[in-house]
Amino acid sequence: MKKTTVRSARKRDEPAIRALIAKYPKELEQKRLPSYRDFFVVEQDGVIVACAAAERLIEIRSVAEDPNLRGKKLHLADALVNICLDRAEKGRYRTAVLSTDIPDFFERFGFEIKAGRTAMFLDLGNGKRKRPKS
Repeated sequence: MKKTTVRSARKRDEPAIRALIAKYPKELEQKRLPSYRDFFVVEQDGVIVACAAAERLIEIRSVAEDPNLRGKKLHLADALVNICLDRAEKGRYRTAVLSTDIPDFFERFGFEIKAGRTAMFLDLGNGKRKRPKS
């Protein structure tokens, strides 16, 4: 029987993590991987056989301005989004995410829709989390 351990990744695990992720070039982001500090690994008999990262993300939410001011080119929402992104960069967040019905507005800041990728959301703490049987 193989000895299986689930643990936080270590610096020395980086090559194994990268090699494992490289086996999924179409499914997983290859260029900007999270830091090894964000990864958890499954090790069997000293070999990394699975990994997952819990990356530090910042979510941009609830961007709103008084409807009476819309269209007046005051750029109030722009200023607020920029402040949120500045805070994220200073806090060393690696990724900003959002859910929107107006992607054109956010594309101006560099947000992009990733082809072939689906964003999924789970609000933690509301009792809706499920634990599938392994």
